[in-house]
Amino acid sequence: MSPIQKTYWIFRYYFVSFYRSRSFYFMLSVITIAGAMLTYLTMKYFLHYSGISIFQGISSLLSEQQVLGFIWTYVGSYIPVFAAVFFGSSAISGEIESRSAYSVFPLPVSRTSLMIGKYFASLLAGFLIVIYYYAFFAVNSLIVLGTLDTGTFTLSLALSLAFLSSLLSLTYLVSTLFNRATYSYITVFIIYFLIFTALNYVIQLLYNYFPFYLLNNTSTVISRVYLNFNPSSLFLSQNILPLSMDEAILYTGVIFAYTFICFIAALFIFQEKEVK
Repeated sequence: MSPIQKTYWIFRYYFVSFYRSRSFYFMLSVITIAGAMLTYLTMKYFLHYSGISIFQGISSLLSEQQVLGFIWTYVGSYIPVFAAVFFGSSAISGEIESRSAYSVFPLPVSRTSLMIGKYFASLLAGFLIVIYYYAFFAVNSLIVLGTLDTGTFTLSLALSLAFLSSLLSLTYLVSTLFNRATYSYITVFIIYFLIFTALNYVIQLLYNYFPFYLLNNTSTVISRVYLNFNPSSLFLSQNILPLSMDEAILYTGVIFAYTFICFIAALFIFQEKEVK
């Protein structure tokens, strides 16, 4: 059996495992609840969005599609974070903690094939979660507006999936550093929500510069394709126009840089990791 075939079978095995896991159905439940809450907001208040404080004074300058898209995608930008943590934190550390590594790692399969197969299995599981959320958004747009801006919708979805790949690579990297899945879960949340956030505001306050290269700041591109409003920026002027294509390309480049650098680092550490 060739390395590609081995990778495929590993991918297939772990995808079924993720698909049948409690984490997958827990995420589906969370997305369903979040989607229902936003649906209630959309149906009850959206047609009167000028009464929402954040849009007062500029409501006449915004299209309905911009406002609806920004609200849904801003909330949705957090979904890849949780999907990556739930499907990636136990990738390596969980195998060691459950002792299954002692039977999996000695198999006649390279660790490269093992990690690539498992990574894409968890990535596909995360994709399904993100797409499920965007399906809620699409249905709401079609019901309330009678239309869907397929170009911007597809761009936001693609950016969300790319963002998930970068977070998943970071999560795999963290997972290779520990032998307990709980430590991986906590560390990823600390890095993303505490360390990156602290760095963001420290750099802005000290140097009056927006650090677009921080992973949590790249997530803003998901919603800014609808409305170029960045809540994490303290000083940059806000613009109600959609994010320019040049900026979208820049953020996408940063996202893929995280994806490849973190994955290569995770793969290198995994190759050298001893099971104890």
